[in-house]
Formats: sequence, structure tokens, C-alpha cells
Amino acid sequence: MALPITSKAAAILGNLLHHEAHEGSATEQLFLKAAVALSGAQRESVFKDLTHSLAELLEADIALIGVLRQNAAPPEIEALALWVDGHWVRDFHYPLADTPCSTVIGREFRFYPAEVSQHFTSPDFRGARVEGYAAFPLTGSDGEALGVIAVMSHGRLQHPERIEALLRLFSDRVVVEIERAESEAARQSAEQERLALEEQLRHAQRMETVGQLAGGIAHDFNNILTGLLGYVEMAKEHVESLEDVRLSRYLDRAHRSGLRARNLVQQMLTFSRGRRGQPRPVQIAQVTRDMMGLLESTLPSSIEVTRDIAEELPTIVLDPLHFEQVLLNLCINSRDAMEGVGKLTIAVSRRVCVDCVCCASCRLPLDGTFVELAITDTGPGIPPEVQRRMFEPFFSTKETGKGTGMGLAIVHGIVHEYGGHLIVNSEPGEGTTIRVLLPCDDEQQASTVARPAKPGSQADKPVFEGRVLCVDDNAEVGEFMQELLEGWGLAVTRYEDSEAALASFEADPAPYDFVLLDQTMPKVTGIELARALLALRPGLPVLLYTGYSDQINEESVRAAGVRALLKKPLDLANLRRQVAELLQYRSATIP
Repeated sequence: MALPITSKAAAILGNLLHHEAHEGSATEQLFLKAAVALSGAQRESVFKDLTHSLAELLEADIALIGVLRQNAAPPEIEALALWVDGHWVRDFHYPLADTPCSTVIGREFRFYPAEVSQHFTSPDFRGARVEGYAAFPLTGSDGEALGVIAVMSHGRLQHPERIEALLRLFSDRVVVEIERAESEAARQSAEQERLALEEQLRHAQRMETVGQLAGGIAHDFNNILTGLLGYVEMAKEHVESLEDVRLSRYLDRAHRSGLRARNLVQQMLTFSRGRRGQPRPVQIAQVTRDMMGLLESTLPSSIEVTRDIAEELPTIVLDPLHFEQVLLNLCINSRDAMEGVGKLTIAVSRRVCVDCVCCASCRLPLDGTFVELAITDTGPGIPPEVQRRMFEPFFSTKETGKGTGMGLAIVHGIVHEYGGHLIVNSEPGEGTTIRVLLPCDDEQQASTVARPAKPGSQADKPVFEGRVLCVDDNAEVGEFMQELLEGWGLAVTRYEDSEAALASFEADPAPYDFVLLDQTMPKVTGIELARALLALRPGLPVLLYTGYSDQINEESVRAAGVRALLKKPLDLANLRRQVAELLQYRSATIP
């Protein structure tokens, strides 16, 4: 078994003292100085202190402590400290190949007394006029090659045993300090990671809290909007008979403002809750138009927003909330690229591709008919090296704390989930256009944007006959629903307590033609009440409406036997159609 480095150095020292008895005092003085140098080296400048001491003790022209960088291509030596002809050389590194160091690292002590520059072709050594060279490998406690400690001279190098002993002694201290530095660095790369994970957790907790708060606010706000928008629509129907143009215009404006408030609430829910709806045929041109209100509130007024949205486009099968997330992420990305000042263009059009271009993220050639969303900004553009990585998770060119690097990765994931692709057109200084290409719905290629028909007068509306049970714990919404349904000719029995409504129904379940329920109620929720009513009277038509709930969707309500799930604020035209279908209404007019 090989002796430890320090023990072998001591053995070499003892041998020197024995064979150089006549020079014993000089040798002893040399190693006493070495011991003082080793003990006196300061931790903050240890590599420089040891390198300088070696050069003085061994009267060397050059002294080096260097670490091996295996990951470099090709592998190289990086100088932790380099003393050359009385001066420090900073930031020095050189390729390991064709140097005497390549014969040392991971091996043993090497001593070349002269003509080093003739045996090794490295220009770094030839340029330094190195003739004599001696070095010892730095080896970690786990046996890993760490680097080299060396002395060199411009002339012939002498006293190999003396040099080896000192290099061995010094190498111990150097290895300890290198491993200490690496351990400290690892402890810090770990501490930073821990802090980052803690910050991610705090952020996730904050987002969860914000989501819960937004959900509660949206539920209450939707109740307010249900009555507000409902009464405005009812007023619009009645004002026609008055022929008051100004009042009709006021109501139209109030209705538009209410619809904008409704859309903003829905957008708030979209980005605060974790669950998403189901894919369905969607007109993304209309979704984009509906999103403009949220985008305008997200972007500063210093950004000029223009739109170019085609009128008639094929439908796309996707979850509209996913598309909204793609649109918002791309617009925010452009906002940040322009640093809040510039021009943003949002365009939606039809595009045909025939292997003419490849996707910027998956690199596949594009072929087929797509609906294209194009976001163009007047920012500084994206360099080619960034374009190659811009859709990678956690890749970001923003400063730490100003971006997660997930925005475009989320866009990539959503777009490709629906069979779509991405095209990036950008040049430095020329702005950027990111195009989202989504495949058309094959079954509805010819479909166009549905235009809402202008509401007719009250005299043209069908009048219903029937009896309805309405249950809503919010008095204002319940009162509005009762007045609305009674205005349609229906007899309404209304409850604000779901348990009282169930008890009444149990006593007499026969009279009702259909039931209208709110989902979020204390004690018994709407869907729970629906199951109880259907257990008492199978086949009973039930409509359920909700402002916010992650626990129900179209599939779950239909599985419970509910005919339809409506969203608050209610679309009165849709509610009328649903009621007509349930009652199989007969059309009539008021004489």
C-alpha cells in the first residue's frame, strides 16, 4: 500500500537529511520555512500564498496551482494561482494536451530537469521559455484527479528529491482547500436551490389563496350581474313599445358594460383556478374579440394595440380557456419584449401550408389548413440562439425574479396538445411575429361566426304555460328569476332554502313541469338537491346554473340526470331556448 502523501514527504525529507548531513542545517531551514508557509497561508488568499512560497523556497521562476476542467472541450487547466517572473498572472487557463502537466495529472510526480520546450509542443510553455519542470498531481480524498501543483524554471532544474518533498507537503494543504471550496460552493448551489423551492412553494400558496379569493368574489359578483343584466334585458324588451330612442341607447350601453364586466369575471376565473373545461368546437376569432377587454387592462396605455380579425373562419376543437391562456401569454411576452412601449398587432386568419415551413418548437414540416393567431410586436427581436431555446421550460432571458421561463413552454404544450404548431419570424432590431397554427375542425370546415339575431319585440316572444320550482339562496337573484319566468307566462314557486324546497317537493312532487336550481347553496348544493328530487320523481327536467364551481362540469351534471348546466350571469336567450325545449313549447303571440 502506498504511503500517504505527507508520510512519504516526511520519508523523503528524512532521506535528504541523512544523505546531506553536511548541509543539514540548510535543509532543515528550508523545511522549517515550508512549515511556516503552510501554517501561515491565509484562507482567503491561500492559493496565492502557497504558490508564492513555493517559488521563493525552490528559487523557481514560475510556480503554478491549477485545477483540471474536464468538462471543457478540450480539457484544460485553470490556474488558481500563477506566479511568473515576479508577477501574478490572472485568469490564465490552457489546454492540457501537449503539456508536461498531461503526464502528471492522475499519475505521479514528474521531474524534467531541462529541454521541456523541445519535448512538449504547447505554445503556452514555449512562449514562457520553460526549460525545467517539476510537478505533483493533486488528488482528492475520493481518488479523483483535481489538478496539478508545479514549479518551472528558465534554466536547468535541480534537486528533484527536495522539490518532490515540498510539492507533496504543499499538495496536502492545496487539496484540503480545493475540497473545502467545492464543498462550500455545493452548500451554497444547495442553499440557493432550497430558497428557490421555498419561493416556488410560497408563490404556489399565494396563487392558491388568490384563486380561492377570486372564486368567492366571482360567485358573489356573478349573482349581482345576473340580476343587473337580466333586468336590463327585460327593460330593453319593454322600451321598444315606448319608442324612446335615447332610453334604448342608454340601455344598450349599460348592457354592453355589464357584458364586459361578466367577461372580465370569467377571465379572472380562467387564470385563477386549476381546472379547465372540455374541448369543443370554438370560433377563436370570437374568443379573441372577447379577450380584448382583458388584454387592454393587462397592457399599458403606452402600447398601441391593433387587431385584424377575419369574420368567417373554420371552427377549432379546443378548450377556449386554453386558447385564452395562449393569447395572454404571448401578449405578455411581447409587452415585456417592448418594455411597455410600442405597437402590438393581434391577427386571426385562415392559412394553408404545404410543407413550406417547419414548426419552431417541434421542427416538423407543416401541411394542411389552419386557423392562425399572429402576435406581432415592435420589440428588439429575438437572436437566433435564443429562438432555438425559447420554448424550453425554465429558459428565460429575463433577470432573476422577473420571469419563470414557463410562459412560452406553456404555449408550446397547449398548442401541440391540440395538434397545432408555432412559427417564429424575428430579426434583431426588426420586431417579432409569433404565429399559432391550429388545425381546423374537419366536420365544420364551412362553419362561420354565428351572429346573434336582434331581439324581437315582446309581442314576438313565445309565451309558456307551466309551473316551475326555482331554488336560489340569494334573494336578489331569486326575485329576478321569479319575475323573469313569470313574465314568460310561467307559475313560479320559489325557495331560498334548499332543505325547505326538498321538504315541499317530497310532500307533493307532481305539479312542477321543470326545476331551476342554483349550484352553490348552504346545506344542500344544487346538484345534491337535483339528485334528491330525481330520486323522488325520475325524469323530472332539471336545469342547474352556477357562477363558479370546480366540482361540476357538463359531464358530471348530466351523469346526475340534470338536463343542462348554465353559467351566471345567465344568457337569457339561451335560458329561453332551454325552457322551450323542456316544455316543448307552443308558439303564441299576445293579441
